[in-house]
Formats: sequence, structure tokens, C-alpha cells
Amino acid sequence: MNPFIRLGGKADTLTASADKSACRRALGLGPKDPVVVNFYTYNAICQALDLTPMFNGIWSHEGFGTKGLTAPDANGHEARRRQAASQPDNDPYLTLDRMVLLTGSSLRLQVLNMVSAQDQRISVAADPNHLFVKNNWCGDIWVLDKIHVRYVKTALLQDNGSCE
Repeated sequence: MNPFIRLGGKADTLTASADKSACRRALGLGPKDPVVVNFYTYNAICQALDLTPMFNGIWSHEGFGTKGLTAPDANGHEARRRQAASQPDNDPYLTLDRMVLLTGSSLRLQVLNMVSAQDQRISVAADPNHLFVKNNWCGDIWVLDKIHVRYVKTALLQDNGSCE
């Protein structure tokens, strides 16, 4: 997970009056105090938004998803990676047991090529293009617009354009 969105993420000094107002009140700051917050503080404290569902969704996206490890349409990168790694064609031990070559260097080269090919197949199966790994969370979140230097409420939706 990107550390920027966690509690210790990089903070910015707010300049937009609506943002400063919301945070001053929530943080108990005085009217002249500078308002320096990060993504986490702005969302969790200034806007009283529970970030737990979003963080759980991020962990699901990178981990086993919301459908589980064995689902054929598993929607987590790690679930898909483990499914591919469990296939006999991607088991380096099964392949290595059958290998006997005349020299150590030829054996080493063949093993390297074979394991690289298996690793490539597993990486592709982990779904880097997000055909299956999607729809782990959706909802509204406040994101800092660096151009206008203010937080903007942003809807993060499922691939079908809704939160259903």
C-alpha cells in the first residue's frame, strides 16, 4: 500500500478556506494556526471518513481478493499468483527432477531459462492488467488537487461505473 495514504504520509499546508475550516474545527486549531495535514488526517479527522473499508479493499486487491484463493475468478493478485504457481507446468521441482545435462554450466543455463519462463507465466497470471483483479472496494474519498491546492471529494467506483 502506498505509504502516502497512511497515517504517516506526507503532509501539506492547506490554503483553501473550506479545507482549513473543516480541519481547524476537527483538530481544535485556532484561527491563526497553520493547517498542515496529510491524506489520512484530512479524510479520517477533518472529514470523519472511516478509511478502514478502503484499506481493507486495497489489501484484498493485492492479496486474496474478495472471492477467495480458489475461486476461478479470484480478484486478488496474490490469489491469482498462487493459483498459477500451483499448476504442474509452473512447479520448478517437477521440472528439475527430470533434468540431467553433461555440464554444470549447461544445466545452470537450462534451469535459469526454465525458471524464468515459469516466473513469467505466474506473473502474467497474477493479472497485472487488472482483468480479474478489480472491484475490491469503492466509495468516496477526499483527494488533494495539487493544481487548485484543495481537497476534492472523489468517487472511486467499480469497473461497471457503480458501487454495487
